[in-house]
Amino acid sequence: MRVLGVIRLSRETESTTSPERQRELIVRWAEANGYEIVGWAEDLGVSASVDPWERPGLGPWLRGERGPFDVIACWRTDRVARRVLHFARMLDWLRENSRTLVSVTEGFDLATPMGRMMAQLIAMLAEGELEAIKERTKGSYDHLTKVGRHRGGFTPLGYRPVPNEDGAGWVLEIDPDGEALIKEIVGRVMAGASINSIVADLNERGVPTSLDVQRVRAGKKPKGALWRVGNLSRVLRSRTLLGYLETADGTPITDDAGMRVRRAKPILTEEEWAALQREIDDRADNRRPRPRTNAALLLHVALCGVCESHPPMYTAPGRSSGYYRCSSKSVGGVGCENGSTRADWLEQHVADEFLSRVGDWPVTRRVFVLGESHAAEIAETEEALGRLIDRLERIPTGGAAESAVLARMAEHEQRIAALRALPEVADSWMHEPTGETFREVWERDPEGRRGLLLAAGVRVFVRRVEAKRRGAEPEEVRFEIGEFGDEYDQRMREIVAEEAS
Repeated sequence: MRVLGVIRLSRETESTTSPERQRELIVRWAEANGYEIVGWAEDLGVSASVDPWERPGLGPWLRGERGPFDVIACWRTDRVARRVLHFARMLDWLRENSRTLVSVTEGFDLATPMGRMMAQLIAMLAEGELEAIKERTKGSYDHLTKVGRHRGGFTPLGYRPVPNEDGAGWVLEIDPDGEALIKEIVGRVMAGASINSIVADLNERGVPTSLDVQRVRAGKKPKGALWRVGNLSRVLRSRTLLGYLETADGTPITDDAGMRVRRAKPILTEEEWAALQREIDDRADNRRPRPRTNAALLLHVALCGVCESHPPMYTAPGRSSGYYRCSSKSVGGVGCENGSTRADWLEQHVADEFLSRVGDWPVTRRVFVLGESHAAEIAETEEALGRLIDRLERIPTGGAAESAVLARMAEHEQRIAALRALPEVADSWMHEPTGETFREVWERDPEGRRGLLLAAGVRVFVRRVEAKRRGAEPEEVRFEIGEFGDEYDQRMREIVAEEAS
């Protein structure tokens, strides 16, 4: 049998347990049984509370970094492990690897019936200790959750843990860098940018993810983790941006009063968060069509002037240039009588007409104006009130618990009444100048010209019924700027007049 001798001593003060004395007893036992000592695991100045796998002497043997052995021999079992959980783990490892443990002075030998019975007793004690630890941990976790303190572990994007100034433990505060990043992302989403494009830009810029930020705070090297669409979408959907605490699946966590636990100041207001959710919902439901890039200039701008439904015209290749034609021509036997129109001529005609009408007008951007709504807070308070009603039905009547619940219910009812008395202002959109004219944007951004036409509501109805010589102008081109109209006309003229004065 190959024996690994284990020696451990926290402090070298007692001669009876000195490393030399431990070694002598192990050697004497091995010689008496005809065993060979193949190595020594010495941990001097190492506390018994250290996990055996983490000790500098014994750890490498247990991790398989040293030679093979069959028996671990020690002066006493506490030289190997003193904590019950560590010892139970050691017994499991020995059983799985067909090895044994011997205490040369205590008569503990896993190869004997008494040794195996003692091992089972230790395992039972370890299981009980583990359950007690779990219960204590859960109790502490629940308490920290309900009082809104940081429980350790993952820190959400935009926040950082700091010592609690009002008591023990840690709390979360807004991280200025993380807050700026979140507001940049939210602003880009509200301006129409896709989450895919935002993720690609963050990765290209090398912006660290929340996991890497947390590693750097802990003094560790960042892993260079990449931003992912799914993760960023979950962040934008989560109420952690409002400072609330919730489970991984988005379930709200409530306190004893039935109210949602807010563990930090919000990064977004309730109105900003609600507007962000509506924007994401609109995209998910495909309620907001988005212009395609790298498409023909007049795609969905040029419409058939013959068909009653005015389907969009598409480009088709020709001998010398491309042509716009009614999309119905792609369906055999259904195509209308409208002819094809040269793409270069029609695109130039539309550009000239568009710039002659609005080229000198200022371009505006559509800005979302948050209203004032308390519906979400009212709904949340009503939910909390409902939970209190359920709790009231389960507690004895006439006691202190009933009085406490009734008092909470009265507070919630007063809060609901106060919120309903506040004014409600609906969300709205407004147009504000960007500082550029349509002509300046047209010349500066050729790739964005189609988007500019669509944003301005331009529609061009093309009609070319009679046969014409190749390359001739169409019989009729009716140009409309749909969303502008007289009201927009007047507003732009007023803006121009104000700037001139």
